[in-house]
Parts: sequence; structure tokens; C-alpha cells
Amino acid sequence: MFSVNARRFATAALAAVLALAPARAAFAWGDDIHEMVVRLAVELLPEPLRRELRREMKSLLEGATAPDRRADSRGKCFDPAEAPRHYIDIEMTSADFLAAWKQKLASSGSPEGEALQALKGAFVKEYFSRRTVPLAAAEARALFDALPADKAGFVKLVGESEAGWIGTGPYTVRERYDELVLALAFASEAPGGSGVRARPSRDQWAEAARLAGELSHYAADMHMPLHGTVNYKGQLTGNLIIATKDPDDETRHVHVRYEVMTCRAYLAEIERAVRPRLVPARALPRGTTPERLAIRAARASYPLDAEILLVDKLILPGDSPPRRGDGYVRFMQENLGEATARQVAFAAQAAADLMLSASLEAEGLRGPGAAAAAGSGRAARPATERGDGIELKQ
Repeated sequence: MFSVNARRFATAALAAVLALAPARAAFAWGDDIHEMVVRLAVELLPEPLRRELRREMKSLLEGATAPDRRADSRGKCFDPAEAPRHYIDIEMTSADFLAAWKQKLASSGSPEGEALQALKGAFVKEYFSRRTVPLAAAEARALFDALPADKAGFVKLVGESEAGWIGTGPYTVRERYDELVLALAFASEAPGGSGVRARPSRDQWAEAARLAGELSHYAADMHMPLHGTVNYKGQLTGNLIIATKDPDDETRHVHVRYEVMTCRAYLAEIERAVRPRLVPARALPRGTTPERLAIRAARASYPLDAEILLVDKLILPGDSPPRRGDGYVRFMQENLGEATARQVAFAAQAAADLMLSASLEAEGLRGPGAAAAAGSGRAARPATERGDGIELKQ
């Protein structure tokens, strides 16, 4: 499928730069949705991969939620470079934005540290106050389609410092995919020194499962509409933002009101709507890399931003925060439930297809047997094509 090569080393060069990016929490589908996605994804895999990963369910679930723990500045495993791995603010990749930012930076004496973070925040607010966000569908699509095929190209396009500001979500999917390929290669049976096949340890499968969980997490984030926009909490569209000292307050802005508070209230309903849409995992089509799949997923998800922001404003037209039982989550579910189920289904399907592709690459399966295991019955299966290489039942 896709060879593991020097592209992985671009990550190390960015580590220090990403740590200097303006602080932004990695709001993501809540733990409940991430755990649902990886559970459903594993069920779609063929044997023996499904059996081996299900035996390491604890590691799978830990991996599916670990990235958000690393992004939490209050936690023991906090990594300041983690947050940008969860999103990409597509509006900030435009040539006009990047040129205006470079001009602003030069005229400001190239500040550093906290002064640079403050300048970035003020610049974004001022720049987008004169522009419409979310972007029109055609404009957003063009920006997603213009994204480079790999992380090195992305850094070259936007700049090293800017990469950690704008976000590198799609390219993180590639990084975890490559790591999973290597982990599965070690976890698979390998010839021993005496010519006898040696069985891998459960520790090796546990590590592979953890990485599969992380891959599922980052892939799911690219299917969360608000992970592809600079207006990720409605701050540029007048959506209610509540000043609170409680970082766990699920009412504080639309991002968490939707993906955590609403989704958690309707978990069972979401899963019931998702399951019938899923099909057995298939390898990614030739020419579709993990990062390209992630870019297409974010592109297809972007139009839902406007719906989420509008529904939130309709139910919260004033300055009062939603409360349990006041109808907010019910209104959000009634208006967005179908879209939510569709996004979660696409996320689970993408995670499954990525896991299977990684397994096939790890085993070096490129012959008829691999093709049959990966895609038998593809043409006969009723599906709807969304244009990102992922298909669901109609």
C-alpha cells in the first residue's frame, strides 16, 4: 500500500516550533464518541486482525482517548505540541491570509513568546472581522484541495511557526498510520532464528492496539466539522461564549455544547443510527493516502459548520447559558442528530479502512489474497460515495 519512509522525520523538526504555537485546547469529539468510533471500527475488520485487537480492548480505548489527555494542560502527560495535531484551520491557509500575516509580523518587529501569541490572536480577530466565516462551499473546497500531499509540503506552504498555529490534523493521521504499520509488523508472526515461527508477545499487540486507537482518534477529529475552521467555538459569528473559571463547563461555547454535552446525552441513539450504515473494512483505494483521506474528510465536513453554528444561535439567542433540562440538547439533537450520526459513521468507517490498510502494508499483502480480503463485494454493496474514499450503506 503506502511505504514508510523519510516523510516521518518531518515531525521531529516541527516539535519545538509547535510548542510555541498560541494556546488552544484540542476540543474533540468527547471520550464517549471516540470510544464508540474505535469499538465500531474494530468490528468491521476481518479475522484474525479483529480478534487480536479485540483482545487488547483496554489498550484500544486508552489510545482512543490519550491524545486529548496529552492536550490538557492540567494533566500529568501534557504535551504543548499536541493540540495542533487535532485540527486544521483551513481559512488560514489562503494566500491572502498568509501574505497579510507576514506583512503584519514584519511591521510588528517580529515579536516572540507571549507577545507573538497575543499578536496572532489579535490579527485573526481583526482579519476575519472583515470576512465571512464559514467560507462559501466552493472557496473552502478549493483551499482543502490545495493542501500539499505531505507535511513537509504543508510546512513549506505556510511556514514552520504557522504550521503549529494553523494545525496539522490531516498529517497527524499519516504519522499515526505509519507508526501502526511498524507496530503491526512487529506484532505479526515472524520467523525465529531457528526457522521456527515465533509468536509475538501480547505486549506487542497491546502497543499496536494503542496506536490503532490513536489513529482512530485523529481520523475521527477530521470528521468533526469544527476541527476544520478558525471559528471553532463560534467566536467570529457571535455564538454565545460563557466566561467561566471551570474548564470542564460543557456550556462554555458551541464546540463543547455540541460535541460533548449534546452527543453524550444521545449516545445510545447515535450508535443505533450509526451501526446500520457501516460496511466491512476495505483497503484504501490506490492513490488515496491516509493524509489525503483525512483532508477529504475535513473538506466534506466543513459545510456542516454553518448548520451547527446556526442551530446553536437559534436556541441561544440571548446571553443565558443552557442548563440541563432546558431543551438545548434536545433541540440540537432534533436538528443535527442525522448529521451527527453520519459524521460518526464516516469516522468509524475511515478508522476501520485505515487499520486494515496498515495491516496489509505491514504484512506486505499485495496479491490476489490481499485484494480479496480487503475489498470483496465492493461493487455489489449498496453504498453512497462521499468523495473521500469512504463508503457507507445507503
